[in-house]
Amino acid sequence: MGKHGKRPDSECNMRCKHENSRMCGAGWRNNIFKLIKVEKKYKSIYGETEHGCFKDTGNRDIPNRIKAGYGNPTKCFKMAMDAGYQYVGMQYRGECFGGNSVGKYGKRPDKECNMKCKHDNSRMCGGGWRNSVFKLVVTKKSY
Repeated sequence: MGKHGKRPDSECNMRCKHENSRMCGAGWRNNIFKLIKVEKKYKSIYGETEHGCFKDTGNRDIPNRIKAGYGNPTKCFKMAMDAGYQYVGMQYRGECFGGNSVGKYGKRPDKECNMKCKHDNSRMCGGGWRNSVFKLVVTKKSY
């Protein structure tokens, strides 16, 4: 570990500037930290699941715009479920689309759906010509 070898922990006795509870090395000493990748777990609103990031064009992949759901995933998902759609796509901070199929332009890396939702910035709402797509739980209406 390191070109000059490991030194005793006691030699790394300087506190970190912005996180005083941690030690951050000392003169000519570095504390070394192993980083682990933590997968973020999607937090469902109505039982829906993340389906991925998908390309879109003017000839929409998910064709039905739900204007009243703009920028608000909770409202968008509820309105799409009430309309009986299987999928919802949110694009460019919150344009809301519902439909029963997805993917005619292909799946894209999740990093391309990089815009936070206008009214819920804890969630991602697509990007430019990119839909953050969710598979809805379709509830059957009983009459």
